[in-house]
Amino acid sequence: MGSFAGIIREKGSFIPEEKKEELGLRMKELFHRSGMMHTVKFSLHGKNIYLLKDVEVEDNRIFAWYNYFEEDSWEVAGFDYKECRVYSEKVGGRYFVKAVIAAYILQELYTQGTTMVYIDNNVIKGYGYVSWINYLFNEKYHIKNYDAWKLFEMCHYEDDNIIEGDEWFDFGDKYNGFLAQLEISAVQNGYKKTLEMYDYKQDKEDSNMEKMLYNILSNSVIEMEKFKNTCPMNRDEQLNMIIDSIRNYDNIRDLIKEYKALDLGLISISIVGVNAFIVKVIAELYEVDFWDLWDKVKDIAKRSSIFEELPYYLLPLSTEKFFKKSPDDMIYYWNEGEEWNFSEDVKVWFSELKEKFDELMAADYKQENLIKYVFELLYEANCEYYGIYAFNTFFEESIDNINDKRYQVLWKMFGDMINNPELKETGKAIYKDGDKEKGLYSSWLFIEENDKNNIARATLKRYLALLANKELRAKVFGF
Repeated sequence: MGSFAGIIREKGSFIPEEKKEELGLRMKELFHRSGMMHTVKFSLHGKNIYLLKDVEVEDNRIFAWYNYFEEDSWEVAGFDYKECRVYSEKVGGRYFVKAVIAAYILQELYTQGTTMVYIDNNVIKGYGYVSWINYLFNEKYHIKNYDAWKLFEMCHYEDDNIIEGDEWFDFGDKYNGFLAQLEISAVQNGYKKTLEMYDYKQDKEDSNMEKMLYNILSNSVIEMEKFKNTCPMNRDEQLNMIIDSIRNYDNIRDLIKEYKALDLGLISISIVGVNAFIVKVIAELYEVDFWDLWDKVKDIAKRSSIFEELPYYLLPLSTEKFFKKSPDDMIYYWNEGEEWNFSEDVKVWFSELKEKFDELMAADYKQENLIKYVFELLYEANCEYYGIYAFNTFFEESIDNINDKRYQVLWKMFGDMINNPELKETGKAIYKDGDKEKGLYSSWLFIEENDKNNIARATLKRYLALLANKELRAKVFGF
């Protein structure tokens, strides 16, 4: 299982040189904040444990295959600093893919030229992603590409038909999106079928603007058909006149008024702008290839003022809301200066941890061979509770301070947790019939979220996150 995400770019699109450094810095922060990591293996006496490692720039790349929020691994994704682009393979369908798509959206926002982010056969519209990016970097972006026609056109010229037909019809800003629907549908299905699909003669709840657009274009069809059937010119002369009229509509409108049907047929241009719908009508009436005809007018194709770029930016969306995670589950990401918005239960837990820490520090406690002890604890935790990983930073910090009683005590407290009878009982929720020996009751991908996040696993994850977060650890334990 799994999905594939990516970005399509028109030829000639680029990221400005002066923006590349900023994009690289922001990309690292985005991967970090979205829970993207990878694992490193540590072996001792024929046994292996895995440690979590946050994203870092290595060999001009950042890379990840594990997502902290999803607690699962997929194929490698990251950012190539040399080529200044996001890359990915199979990305799953939950938090991992959300992080990867956000990275592609950030790349898109920095790219000059038409681009489109997709997953499988679906266009990514980007609203929530851009809102989160605005939150992360205190920006005021709106979605870059809200005109589905531009993206559809780009896919044609890039010979990339990855997006399925129906996917184009729920896209972008309301009025602009509706015009693009008419254009794309006409190219895909023909203008007659499109008019039948969007027949607004019946009483419907659609906006007056949409009805107006429909009426303008459908009346243009009537007049263009009338012009073809009544004009004394031959076919080629008619077609050449139409193309000239489209290209020079504002300048030669007075000259074509004697051909009233043509004038009325092209009047939509003055309201809507040169658009693919009317060009498709002409292509069908005169039996020419639409794209050949579009090539003759696309350089002047432009939306009228009612379809100008969206004037508003998307309101910031916090990381907690974007990933639907509570602050309690984001202990690893807390920074000094941020709100102390943990739940009351976790605040009480912090106090209890400090009390236990002080008690053990005052007692006559010493742990010999700390490396072996920690290794065995982590090995046992993964066997007992599944997928419980320490962070490599605190693991290495502990090794560097092997004789420091504070580190010995913190690991002793972790050992007490994993051997707590109540936590052991609660942790059985992920196993078949509550029996660890029978294995998981389903593949990890399909274990219910409530079972994955049982209080035992949540407690162990939060504690290991607390140890790895130096700023928060200092507030709780004093170092």
